[in-house]
Amino acid sequence: MLLTTIVVILSFIIVLYFYLKIKYFTLRGIAPGLKPQFLLGNVLQTGVLDGESLVNVYSKLQKDYGDIFQFWLGTYHFYVFNKAEHAQQIFSNRQIYDLGDIVQNSFSLIYEHGFFAIKSAKYKRHARAFMPLLRKNKVTKHLNKIVDSMDKFISNWKTYNGPHYLNSKIVEETQSLSFDILMALLLSDKDLHEVYINRQQVLSSALQTVSDINYSALSLSIFLPSCLLRMYLRFNRKYQKAQNIWREFINDIINRELDRLRQIEKHERTNLIASVVASLQTDEAKEMKKREEEKQGLSREELFQEILSIIEAGTDPPATAISWWIYYMSKYPVVQEKIKQELMANGITKETYLTNELLEKLQYVDCVVKELLRHAPIFSSTMKTLKQNDEIDGIKLAKGDTVLVAYYNMHKDKRYWKLDPIQFIPERFFGLDAKDKDHHRYALNTFGGGPRQCMGQDLARLLLKTMITRLMQHFTFVDGGPEKNTGRHFQLGETMKPDMAVYIYCD
Repeated sequence: MLLTTIVVILSFIIVLYFYLKIKYFTLRGIAPGLKPQFLLGNVLQTGVLDGESLVNVYSKLQKDYGDIFQFWLGTYHFYVFNKAEHAQQIFSNRQIYDLGDIVQNSFSLIYEHGFFAIKSAKYKRHARAFMPLLRKNKVTKHLNKIVDSMDKFISNWKTYNGPHYLNSKIVEETQSLSFDILMALLLSDKDLHEVYINRQQVLSSALQTVSDINYSALSLSIFLPSCLLRMYLRFNRKYQKAQNIWREFINDIINRELDRLRQIEKHERTNLIASVVASLQTDEAKEMKKREEEKQGLSREELFQEILSIIEAGTDPPATAISWWIYYMSKYPVVQEKIKQELMANGITKETYLTNELLEKLQYVDCVVKELLRHAPIFSSTMKTLKQNDEIDGIKLAKGDTVLVAYYNMHKDKRYWKLDPIQFIPERFFGLDAKDKDHHRYALNTFGGGPRQCMGQDLARLLLKTMITRLMQHFTFVDGGPEKNTGRHFQLGETMKPDMAVYIYCD
């Protein structure tokens, strides 16, 4: 009897294994790809588990399998598309392609009410509250906050950088700078910013804890069921403590801003965060009973999650981008010199206080930012899930399938660029006769594509242009050598950082 039971159980396990293997871990249709391993997909075969970046993996697989291939990120399956024409079809058909289920399922673990985890009517409701906060005409009014934060950072850098100090902490230091700038922008009123300054170290440490554990949860989500990960986050004391530190701080800011808004007229609101606090629902219980399409404003929990997610997401990408820029400047001194020449031509010295009018004149710096984002895009890819059947370049896709648009591969594809796409050449965009000025529209996707492009792209561009200009007013970056300043991608948080070390000379 016992033997029979064991045989039945083993037979069931074997049958279940082959069923799952054939149904979920077998190449589908005619698209090529690396045969997946059970439960692991392709992450072990491609070195992802050993730290290899997905950017490098997708680039290698494109060389091996062509412009369309299948990939398994753990248990998640999707089709990877690598041509600008593919991106155009996907981003131009919003009725077919929506937020990727993989993205939504993963990010709902950490920010259930955040932009990366919501869509349709709920996404539009949240966007109405936050879009005004991130528009160019709104953020440029607070340029002085960016410059003042930069000047504090520069003053500190000058105390220890020089020809005898090889700085290998650029990534960490720019992360701190980016965080301080973002908080200065969000809390632009003096009294609100003082609340932050008094808790700066505690908040910074708590944000790092939240970011690290969020990244761990996102990484594990490709293998483990969401119910286990929710339990992991809920019962992780360190995570909950860090979350509560930020919850207390954000609720304090919301309450202070609500008191302020009761005392002033709408047209007098100058604080960046005021517009989103003004969207707070006055009767959450009443709004909860409505259909999503009829709801107005945000609940306090939604507002908390959105603000914290914006702080987390708004800190890492600009810091990563500026780290890459410093790396490229150390490798391309001619570009540094041209930036400095443009500054001098416009009367900008290290004593000049930057204004929006001065920044508008710096057209070569604009091209440097554009070239930087071609090499180090804020997002290296994006995912979409089909709401109905479609066909791309002969590959038939079914409703529910997920596609990934690999921006980074397009940015480096010689088919779309007249000048060598591997080299850092801002001149490809500079001037009326620029070689790559009229590139394929979808060959450059620095902030995503389609109706869900990055909402903070105006702010990101302003940040990068200001940071580049201010740093070039004071410093020259010198290559730290091929062994230390490699430029290899490595994963830290949710973006691909450069392995780098440079000398920073004070001009």
